[in-house]
Amino acid sequence: MPHWMALIAVVAVIGAFGGATAQAQEPADPTNLKTFGFMLGDVQYRILLPKHATLTRASGSDRFHVSLSMRMVRQMELLPAPSESGKAYPRTQALSNGAVLKFGVRDPEGDTGSGGPEQVLEGHLQIGERTLAVRCHDQGEWPSLPGATWCIAYLHHLAVAAGR
Repeated sequence: MPHWMALIAVVAVIGAFGGATAQAQEPADPTNLKTFGFMLGDVQYRILLPKHATLTRASGSDRFHVSLSMRMVRQMELLPAPSESGKAYPRTQALSNGAVLKFGVRDPEGDTGSGGPEQVLEGHLQIGERTLAVRCHDQGEWPSLPGATWCIAYLHHLAVAAGR
């Protein structure tokens, strides 16, 4: 294959990958999801997640943590956002639950270990009158690449429990 054809193929793949990462994430299909409830402060939340999700919450902390992998590859953390941190995020997505997610995605610097490249989504989720800090992590082993935006599909299903 001539070099110019290979270059065109590479540019097409990069363009397709870049376009896919910029698209809004759709809600996860609720068919095979399970409702999980949790408290942050004095507010009860519920979210639809895969049935195999592992939920943890550090004792004495105001933090919700979920892992969708036995290897702790796909992790999501929610906690009350600090009051007006003033941090601006480059991307915004309106979710089907009426919430608005403002976020950025970055590749952590330094040694990422033997599990492959990592990616982190960090942002704020405005749900009603409440603002939550969001952090999602993903790690991919070659040839797959990490995609920390995986959690957005589930954030569409986050709700403040009735009566709160």
